[in-house]
Amino acid sequence: MKPYIITITLLGIILFPQFLSSTYANMDGMYMTLPVNEDKSFYYQDFEASAYTLREEETDSTPFIGAMGTDLRFEDNTFASNILPLGAVIEYNGELWQNQDRMNRRYDGYNLDFCFKFDLKGAREFGRKIIKIKVYQ
Repeated sequence: MKPYIITITLLGIILFPQFLSSTYANMDGMYMTLPVNEDKSFYYQDFEASAYTLREEETDSTPFIGAMGTDLRFEDNTFASNILPLGAVIEYNGELWQNQDRMNRRYDGYNLDFCFKFDLKGAREFGRKIIKIKVYQ
């Protein structure tokens, strides 16, 4: 291997640590390391979970469009998280959910916000609670 390739590789790791598999930047640019299971296919993590609906009062001026650019009205089992990468898949209550949105900047830790589309009553009943989820890598 040529010495300049090694230098570029090491420089890339120093300058761009977010590309390491278990390290992600939160909304403020702070890097957080998520736990990694030995077989690297999943791990369990406790999150503070809440629920939201696709109403402008709870979102921004484009309530139907998630951070991935998808129209959440036509997607099932989606959630928002700032610590998990967009597209990440989790399992909760035996169902698979995909991270397709981001939360408000003030939620920069282990927070999840499940999308209940237009079910305001269901979102309020879900409330805010600590849950253990299975995160697939």
